[in-house]
Amino acid sequence: TCVAHDVFGYEFFDQYRCRRCGTYSDVKPDLNLVYRVYVSEVNNLVSKEHLSTLTAALKLMDANAPRRSCPSLDDAEEGAPRCTGRSIMQRTCLNLPRVFAMSLVWATAHATSEELAVTMALLGQPLDIAQLF
Repeated sequence: TCVAHDVFGYEFFDQYRCRRCGTYSDVKPDLNLVYRVYVSEVNNLVSKEHLSTLTAALKLMDANAPRRSCPSLDDAEEGAPRCTGRSIMQRTCLNLPRVFAMSLVWATAHATSEELAVTMALLGQPLDIAQLF
């Protein structure tokens, strides 16, 4: 591997589990160098849920990820009974990076002072990436 992947790289996979029938989706490992965070989503969660740490906000964002249909529908044969359940996402990190790089994505080019204050307060605290994954 190259130096960038050795220092910043982390491999993870998302797996979906149906809340109704318990079927799991296939896993597709993904290798990333940067963890992308949408600031408006984090700030909304922090104010709505009264969260005080970035770790808690990011975990809750993953837990609130959009629900998908049952993974069994991907492999269902024609005429087979179809599960109507919804799936929850479970994210697993296969290796933690030496250096965790996070990209903050802003929805606008002109953030308010309140948005900046909330974001800076969160960034001033330690981030426990072992709890994040």
